[in-house]
Amino acid sequence: MKNLLILLFAAGLLASCTTEKPSDDEIYDVVNHYISTDEDFLNGPKHGLKVFLREECRTPLSYKDSLNLKPDSLFTKDDIDYITIQDKDTIPFILKKDRLKVPYGTTLISHTAFKQLSDSEIYDKYGLIVIINIGKPLFSEDHKTAVITVSSWMGSRAGAGARCILKKDGKGWKVVKSELLWIS
Repeated sequence: MKNLLILLFAAGLLASCTTEKPSDDEIYDVVNHYISTDEDFLNGPKHGLKVFLREECRTPLSYKDSLNLKPDSLFTKDDIDYITIQDKDTIPFILKKDRLKVPYGTTLISHTAFKQLSDSEIYDKYGLIVIINIGKPLFSEDHKTAVITVSSWMGSRAGAGARCILKKDGKGWKVVKSELLWIS
């Protein structure tokens, strides 16, 4: 009987320490919010650009180190540990067109199709383009704060990458911090 009580206590303790994996709905909420506010998605077609969104959302490598996350007003130590665990999940999240709220003129492109085209082939086939890659959102323990990396690439002409931190309130997601990571 004593062993059974210890086993039940241990199982209860483990269950209370586990945080649920982010759901597909949560991932799409963050991705769709970003898409609805991003300049490339909103203004690209107005300037004659064809917008491509890569369908694979991958976690950025060495996220904890590259973000240099420290407990602050946005993340607790437990949040940082939880983000680090999510970062180790290297299986890409594949975006489905029917779940995305992309502006007219945005095309989903697979990793394979993207890799098969050289710069000159892309321009010959599509003209002026921007290819956008959105990293898999990584969430805080309570799933009310998310971090995503985004890069846009125009072949050899230009490109940039940024990291955004979003917070969820009663009205939805809002970008609370954005940091430029690279530009070319």
